[in-house]
Amino acid sequence: MRDSLIIYKEGSTYIANYIGGLFVYQFRKLFETSGIMARNCVVEQNGRHFVFGNDDIVVHDANTVRSLLDKRTRQAIFGSIDQQNFRSSYVISYEKKREIWFCFPSAGNPFPNFAAVFNLDEDAWGIRELYATPHGSVGVVSAESADDSWDVDSQSWDADQTNWLQQGFSLQSQSLVLADTNETVATDSRLIQVDTGTDFAGQPITSVLQKSYMSFDAPNRVKIVKRIWPKIVANDGVSLTFRVGGSEGPDSPIEWSNPVTIVKGTDDERIDTFAQGRYISFEASSSGGIAWTLTGFDLEVEPRGYF
Repeated sequence: MRDSLIIYKEGSTYIANYIGGLFVYQFRKLFETSGIMARNCVVEQNGRHFVFGNDDIVVHDANTVRSLLDKRTRQAIFGSIDQQNFRSSYVISYEKKREIWFCFPSAGNPFPNFAAVFNLDEDAWGIRELYATPHGSVGVVSAESADDSWDVDSQSWDADQTNWLQQGFSLQSQSLVLADTNETVATDSRLIQVDTGTDFAGQPITSVLQKSYMSFDAPNRVKIVKRIWPKIVANDGVSLTFRVGGSEGPDSPIEWSNPVTIVKGTDDERIDTFAQGRYISFEASSSGGIAWTLTGFDLEVEPRGYF
């Protein structure tokens, strides 16, 4: 970090500065209780270190250290990590998306199969499911461009997801690539370019986006959800499924409403539904490897009594 060497142990952090003379380097303890989980569990971003520790995820600038986790997110991450294989965890700086990926193995998995994703601009967290990924890295992917001429485009005008004169590759574009062990087919290990295309190894992707346990700044009050208005960016004809759920606490099971499927451009995007609880959850999903974006959603929520 800048002119200093940061040295991480499991339960503490040290700093070494070059001073010359007889002693050459000066060593001192930087943080008494903040350390690192394993190798490759720290990345540098704009003069700061993001560190995956044994019981917390922190950011520091060699002077002050700050936890990035709230209580529920910390429990969700560290309550899931496999106790035998935690040292296979690693951290990736995905600058293209302004994200830091903290990849870890859940119980029973030898390699990371989940990533806790921290968005630098929004200061917010998300959990993303992975395949068995021993490691990942960011760099320029040099691949042959597919033939995108008019004559070989087999999709109809309405179904085609590409833009006019779209460029499939740019030397300035940094891509995230993950190594996949593909344990089901031992001889078919591969590299996966993230956020590219709508299929995985030829199989359509089933997408699920969920925001869970919203209290609306009133965790002790029961709420009833009657309607939702998802804000969808997708081609006409795309089918998406939505549901809402309620729970009594941030760690309680979610009781989901019946799923409702709508077709973009055909159905009314106002969805009548029902969910009740002190904490409200929302889910959008699709199948068949289609492209769509959810820019936000509105809920019609009726507050009830306190418990």
